[in-house]
Amino acid sequence: MTEGFHQAIDDLHRVTYELSNMRTPTITIMDGQTIGFDSGIAFCSKIRIATENTIMMVPETNMGHFTDSSTSYFLSRLKNNYGRYIALCAASMTVEDIMAAGIATHYVPSNKITPMIEHLTHLKSPSLKEIDAAINLYTERWPINSLSCTMDVSRDKMMQTVIKECFRYNTVEEILLALKNEGSAFSLKARDEMLRASPTALKTTLELLCRTSSMSLIDSIILERRLWNIDMLSHDFKEGYKAITSKKSPKWHPQSLQDVDLEKNIKQDRFRAAQALKPMYLRHIEHAAFQRDEHFDEFNAGSSEYEMIFKSSL
Repeated sequence: MTEGFHQAIDDLHRVTYELSNMRTPTITIMDGQTIGFDSGIAFCSKIRIATENTIMMVPETNMGHFTDSSTSYFLSRLKNNYGRYIALCAASMTVEDIMAAGIATHYVPSNKITPMIEHLTHLKSPSLKEIDAAINLYTERWPINSLSCTMDVSRDKMMQTVIKECFRYNTVEEILLALKNEGSAFSLKARDEMLRASPTALKTTLELLCRTSSMSLIDSIILERRLWNIDMLSHDFKEGYKAITSKKSPKWHPQSLQDVDLEKNIKQDRFRAAQALKPMYLRHIEHAAFQRDEHFDEFNAGSSEYEMIFKSSL
């Protein structure tokens, strides 16, 4: 890969780091599709606004890739294994799901976004509390069944139970078996979605979520970036990209989960190899990992209501 490509990937991860570490309150307005890197930007913002048009998706496993741009850190912290479900099934989330999971902090109808922005631009050096109060002038209760094209997990207790129980395992095979044994239409649909994804990407993503669940944000971003150096040369990443551009079904290799050994192919060939890499990229971020300032530590500790929203369960 060219130096320019490495620089572009660096920039993606650097933006999420800088955004999460800013002292200035940041706002993301998700008025439409919020997919992949957009999700990372949203997660790192202090305030995340959803509208009736919001659809969030983390599609990387269907692209032969893993969740990156800080998303592994945040998804691993959603309660009741919802983050695992989102990542492994490449599931679409409606505004109801996003609000119920605590991913969005506010719901504002799209027709109120422009006057809300105008109001915010007239505030003079506002605090986070003052920004929140201003946004609340435009918030409403999110609509029920606003997006009929996707399945609203937030309104179905059975689905929530399936996700909590079936996705608690730390291997892809155990999750698939639990979904099969549960046997509901929702479980079998989730299982089918996983089986369409890259077997290598599935196991990489689950291992990444397991690890970042106990890591700091900055260390999670560094790990994601180092994994990029391994993943960008893989067959499945190239195949996933080709499938998107050609609109043809990808041909994964290996094709089956049993041919992807967790210890050797994932933990050793990917994670250990990634951690052994010299810090060629993201140098200033890797350096900052050893010089965390007080603000960053507070962010990871969840000192503010909006700095760490992921406390509510589905």
